[in-house]
Amino acid sequence: MSNQHKTIPRDELDPLVKQLFDDGKSDVQIVKWILGTPEYHGLTLSTKSIQRSRQRQGLKNSWNAKHTPATVAPLFEKLRSEFPTMGAGRMKAILQTQDGIRVPQKMLLEHMRNVEPEATAARKSSRLHRRRQYIAGVNVTWSMDQHDKWQSYGLRLHAGLDICSGYILWARVWWNNRNPNLIASYYLDAIDIAHGIPLLTQSDGGTENFNIAKAQTAMRQILDPSLVGSIQHRWMGARFNTPPETFWSGLRLTWTRGYEDLFELGVAQQWYDLSNALHRMLFRWLAVPWLQEQLDRFIRTLNLTKKRRDKNKVLPQGRAPQDIFLRPEDSDVLDFKVDVDQATLDTIRQRYADPEHPVFQLTPPDFDVALHALMDGLGNPTITRESFWDIYNNLLQQLLMGDPAIQHNVVERIQADDQMQDADREEANQEHREALGRLAPKMNVGRVPGLVVNGHGHGVGEEQGGGAVEEDGNSTHDGDDSDDDDSDDDDGLIGNEAFADEMGRLWLPDL
Repeated sequence: MSNQHKTIPRDELDPLVKQLFDDGKSDVQIVKWILGTPEYHGLTLSTKSIQRSRQRQGLKNSWNAKHTPATVAPLFEKLRSEFPTMGAGRMKAILQTQDGIRVPQKMLLEHMRNVEPEATAARKSSRLHRRRQYIAGVNVTWSMDQHDKWQSYGLRLHAGLDICSGYILWARVWWNNRNPNLIASYYLDAIDIAHGIPLLTQSDGGTENFNIAKAQTAMRQILDPSLVGSIQHRWMGARFNTPPETFWSGLRLTWTRGYEDLFELGVAQQWYDLSNALHRMLFRWLAVPWLQEQLDRFIRTLNLTKKRRDKNKVLPQGRAPQDIFLRPEDSDVLDFKVDVDQATLDTIRQRYADPEHPVFQLTPPDFDVALHALMDGLGNPTITRESFWDIYNNLLQQLLMGDPAIQHNVVERIQADDQMQDADREEANQEHREALGRLAPKMNVGRVPGLVVNGHGHGVGEEQGGGAVEEDGNSTHDGDDSDDDDSDDDDGLIGNEAFADEMGRLWLPDL
């Protein structure tokens, strides 16, 4: 008698198993994920089928790999050279998601205790600070923030994440993180990938976030006319936009240290001088694409690594942020995503993230062409930590002996970039002043740190949202890891509904 239960064909199953195994899922999780996909509903799949698929493809779990202290040591040394402060849990995740190697965390931790006992004890002693968030489910609020700890190298970062799931929507390295067009493009790119918008966006009061607030509010009002007159963005006071601050703190504790050591070497050796336009442009050309690739790999690891269980939290636990964000129903979480049509998205992008804006250009075109030609002459070497400064110095020497016109263009471009950042800041601050000028006769705008303001309509706030939940991802915070001094927000403007409404009238022209 033939099997009445249909199975998944091998040529379809094997690629799925490979992808989900690389994402760090166990055999049981792979079965649940595949059978939870609509196109495979009603089919039969067992863990034995997954095991056979893994065997065909040579995919070994930690049991099959049979690691020993001797095999763990070189893996640890390789990661430690790249991430000087990373702990065992994050190392396990990187090996699993980036290298396809599964090593028991207990074995990594035991090796750490043997070779660096003091550093291991120091990581265990970090103090945690808790903050509460109000959230109802996935895609209720996307929170974003800038990071300026690398500005001494001419680099700046920006990130956005979904508060409920902890899923990192974007983390970008660029030479600028103050231009509203640039920052809005990150948000709109995330919408393209997520196929929808959140109910709210949230940020500190930095002027770089103005176009996100405008774009989010405009789209919500276009899709739901009942929201006209309200602002669908939360302005948070200092230290109250905690989800991205937690992310930045964790990034500095685990990922950035090795790159900072690399960059400091170039500064100490006087190979790189930020005040030298040619140095700055060459460093930007080399570092930004390479760092973005490395950061993307690390973000993928974070999104695929489930958070440690905590009895004090009521956020979804036991699943990776990506799983919660993409399949919230598996974690008994609601999804509040709002569908948006492509025509509306294109209109908003043209208005608030003009793709022709010069901020999207990494270097002048002639400089880019010249550098690619020089790299061809060097045999297109792969950029690594070990080769970075050798490649940089080789290219610098050839540029100094090359066309003076290119050097002149670089100087002009750096000056224009600096002037653009100043102009962006002044333009945004002018909006503040105009709103305050209209409000001055009526009221005294004071500082109310952390108050959630969403215009007089309130959109989704405490009244309409879910219960209080502990912020996902407690972290250590010290003076260096705090980003409060990085933002040019005016805390005196945050937390006042009348001001938010006035800004809304400035921001929301008819579309």
